[in-house]
Amino acid sequence: MAETARERDDAAAGWAVRLEEHGEEPGVAEAARAWLEGDPMREGALARAQAALSLLNRGRALAGQLRVAPRRNRRLMIGGGALHVVGRLKPDDYMGREGVQLEIEDVADPRMRVT
Repeated sequence: MAETARERDDAAAGWAVRLEEHGEEPGVAEAARAWLEGDPMREGALARAQAALSLLNRGRALAGQLRVAPRRNRRLMIGGGALHVVGRLKPDDYMGREGVQLEIEDVADPRMRVT
């Protein structure tokens, strides 16, 4: 059976985290290449997952939260799932450039239930 987009995105999220955390270890890069060769769509999925992970890490660094989330949580955040985000757009004139900044007030994962 062919891999679904959801399965491919979940696997790509796992590979993005694994490559970031263990990419220098023997065999990890080769295993990732072997996974990528299994389907041409996987390269795009991995690129999206790595971009999402980069934004997640940069956001934490900018917020002064340099603590890295556990692998399980990071994979959930970049694994193609939807998040509920509440925020607002506000004017931004950083260094003389006029633009718009998204100020995020709250984020929730609808898959996580509070009991």
